Amino acid sequence: MYKTISIRQHKGYSHCVNRLTRSLVMFPLLFFFLFLLSNHTRTAQKDDRIPMTEEYQEYKSLKAKLRLLEVLLSKQETT
Repeated sequence: MYKTISIRQHKGYSHCVNRLTRSLVMFPLLFFFLFLLSNHTRTAQKDDRIPMTEEYQEYKSLKAKLRLLEVLLSKQETT
């Protein structure tokens, strides 16, 4: 029972991490193209990434939970 719950959680966390990774990777690209359209060129700087801090914190938290679940699943497989 615990193993199926852990596998479901792992899949759920993995899906969320992938979604957040895509949004965090796309932000600097979108930022660059928006500036390119306005005839200015510069990359996203630290101050420009402030709106993304909540998503980044969620990403780090989910990534840590995912690593923990992977360790627990690997221990269950060996025992």
